[in-house]
Amino acid sequence: MTSDSSGQGGLFNILQPVADPRHQFLLRNGPGDIRFQVNPDGTVPYTGANFGARTATWRDPNLRRPYVMTWSSGFQYQVGPTWLLSGTYQGTAGVGLTRSWNINEIPLSIALGGERALQDRVFQGQQNFRIYPQFGAVNYQSNFNHNTWHSGNITADKRYARGLLVNVSYNVAKTLTNADTLTYQTRAGKARPAYDRQHSFGAYFIWEVPVGKGGRWVNRGGLLNSIIGGWKLSVSEHVTSGIPLSVTYAGSPNRYLLGTSVVNAVTTIDQPKVPNWKMGHRFPTDAQAPYFNISSFAYPASYTLGSLGGGVLQAPGIWWMQCFATKSWTVKERLKLSVRLDGHNLPWKRPNIAAPNTTYNLNNLGAWGRYTGVVGDFSNYGTAQANVQMSIRAEF
Repeated sequence: MTSDSSGQGGLFNILQPVADPRHQFLLRNGPGDIRFQVNPDGTVPYTGANFGARTATWRDPNLRRPYVMTWSSGFQYQVGPTWLLSGTYQGTAGVGLTRSWNINEIPLSIALGGERALQDRVFQGQQNFRIYPQFGAVNYQSNFNHNTWHSGNITADKRYARGLLVNVSYNVAKTLTNADTLTYQTRAGKARPAYDRQHSFGAYFIWEVPVGKGGRWVNRGGLLNSIIGGWKLSVSEHVTSGIPLSVTYAGSPNRYLLGTSVVNAVTTIDQPKVPNWKMGHRFPTDAQAPYFNISSFAYPASYTLGSLGGGVLQAPGIWWMQCFATKSWTVKERLKLSVRLDGHNLPWKRPNIAAPNTTYNLNNLGAWGRYTGVVGDFSNYGTAQANVQMSIRAEF
């Protein structure tokens, strides 16, 4: 790596001539003198195999610092002595966010110009018709991006009283940002990003079970109290809608000149999901029932762009329940033992499958709309594996 006073730098590979098995140099000795072939005009000729592998980064000289605006409002209402109802609205907007786009595409006047004879000729030698034919990707970094997020949340809280604490909340939100499926030439479009969750519901309670000494039931001490008294129970449920999905394509028999793979939609957007879908046999994968109808999409015609927007489909949601039980014993003044049992995806188990395949490929119909994995692993959030963990803690 070398750099000059302007901060520009370059990464160079030092290679032995073909078929020479000797080391180019040893690290302890360094590479030695590096001599470049310099043309009479002061330029250095390109020595790579092809210009398409020669990338560059171009930073906008007017690049400015992006900023984020936030705003919010809310209310709280005391329903009863221990119940509180609250509602909030929050919004943010990211303005002038930085992003790099490859600006070295085939000009739109050619790629989408409709002159089929010219397009076929360009298709055979695309490098020669790029805006900068001596480069491959030219990643232009500037303040291209803008995103927005709006969120409304309603929460009901029961403050701790008589051994019980409860929290229930529901959130609806939407995020829009520049779609990843677009190219520099079509960058104006927006879509829901992969992290957007439109609906989310959460609820949990913690209950000190009134059993044993001082409790409502079996109010006695002794060995029985040591076994059944003093337990705390908790159950939590978290439900979220699925992530947005984009449909790309592969195996098209047609020709294209822009670096995007967006399919055509041939039905309304509410029709691709199979009604009352059931997976059927999970393995082998092609034995599953597809989650989406492949007939809702089609390859774009040659030298055209697909009509389907990004992030318009949605994966299945997640239902994630957890429970735990804990109890402590004071053995001596300076010794305390605690035991805790944690159940993940319990007491009601639900398999949370990952997003289905959404690559439209008529040469591989057995993969379309099928699932190959689950969300998370073991006891992580959303995992399909129900399990119980036990821990014992001693404090002294």
